[in-house]
Amino acid sequence: MILLLVGCKSIFSTRKPEPPVTSQSSWVPPLNPDQVLINLENAISERNVENYIRCIVNSSFSKRTFRFDPDPRVLADYPELFKNWNRDKEEAVIKQAFSLVPIDSVSFLNFTEEIKEIVASDSAVFVRKYRLEFHHTQSNLPKVYEGQVEYWLAPDQRGEWSIYRWIDNGLAKSSSWSFLKAALGG
Repeated sequence: MILLLVGCKSIFSTRKPEPPVTSQSSWVPPLNPDQVLINLENAISERNVENYIRCIVNSSFSKRTFRFDPDPRVLADYPELFKNWNRDKEEAVIKQAFSLVPIDSVSFLNFTEEIKEIVASDSAVFVRKYRLEFHHTQSNLPKVYEGQVEYWLAPDQRGEWSIYRWIDNGLAKSSSWSFLKAALGG
C-alpha cells in the first residue's frame, strides 16, 4: 500500500481539464441584409445546418413563407419535386449535403459578382453570381455548382433579416445549386 501511495503523485489531485467540444460558428445577428449573405457563406464553410437554416425566413417570426424558384432547366426535369419546396426540405437537403463531405474536406460558397442590389428599410433584393463547392464523396454528383441567384430579403418581428424568396438560374455549362437540391431532395 505504501508503494502504491509513493508511486502516485497524489491520489487526491485532479487531472488537467480537457477543452470543451464545440462546433465552429461565426454567426452574427443579421441586422442588415448584407449580413445574411455573409452568414450563409460562413454556414456553408463551417457546415453548420442550424446557421444555414437561420438565413431562411422562419414563419414563427414573420408573415412570410419561404419560396424557392429553381433553375428552369432543373425544374423541367423535376417538376413535382419543387412544387411544395419549403424551409423543411431546404434543411433536409443541406443536412444531407453536409453529411457527404468528409470531416477533413472543405465546402464553400462565394458570391463572385454583384449584378444588382436594391435595399430599402423593409426589403432588399440581391442578384449575385455564385460558386458553390462541396468536396463530397459521391462520384455521381459534381463538386462545383455555379449560377446566378436572386435573394429577396426582409426583416422579421425581431428585426433580423432573412431570405424569403430564392430564385436560382444556372450558367450554360455548369450545374446549378438547384441541381444539387434536386439530386439530394428527390
